[in-house]
Amino acid sequence: MGLAAATAEQIEVFNKARSVGTVIYKAESESTSPPSVHVDDKGAVIAEYDDGDDGVYMHSRGTTSSDIESSREQSGSTSGGGQHIGNIGGNIDITTILLNMLYYNGAVSRGSRGAVPYALKVGPGQSWDLKANLNTIFGIAWDQRGIKGLTAFSAGSLNFRHSADVGNYHAGFMGRMWNSGEGLSYTALLNGAGVAETLKELSQGELMQVIRNLGSLGNVAPYG
Repeated sequence: MGLAAATAEQIEVFNKARSVGTVIYKAESESTSPPSVHVDDKGAVIAEYDDGDDGVYMHSRGTTSSDIESSREQSGSTSGGGQHIGNIGGNIDITTILLNMLYYNGAVSRGSRGAVPYALKVGPGQSWDLKANLNTIFGIAWDQRGIKGLTAFSAGSLNFRHSADVGNYHAGFMGRMWNSGEGLSYTALLNGAGVAETLKELSQGELMQVIRNLGSLGNVAPYG
């Protein structure tokens, strides 16, 4: 089975499990103006400009901040030669980004074992805590919520309410790809989340809830 077909099908399976509780937003962003954000095809931020354009632009792999700056200067456009995929405070199409994230991070998950390493990936402030990672479009969108409101994300038939939603989906997906693709058991996923809570004072709700919802699927076989 090809990667695109397998990934899309697996996304559809996990979409049935996605149901996180209401999140109470307390912190306001310290940022004061909407930036234009330029990302690669995995959602990593290449450049930001405080130019009043809240657009998000995806660039081909290997594009540098210098490339974007040069394109902006030559064209007079804030896009910097990138593809417009949405706006901060609106909806961002992450179809390509999500597929690449699941593929590349899935490779990391396949080579990892145990609930503790999982917790150290998905815990607050860790590399897979997407909403807290300002090096990604998800962190930037979350940071801007106090000014622009929540940013929604879509990927094909999938719809996410905000960055935390995407992060929960990603965390559950990676957990089921863990350990050479066998996947952590739902008990181990819960234990991993518990370890993250102990280490980083993980707030009750988001990650724990999505993992419990994943448990309702039974034993989901991973794709090879």
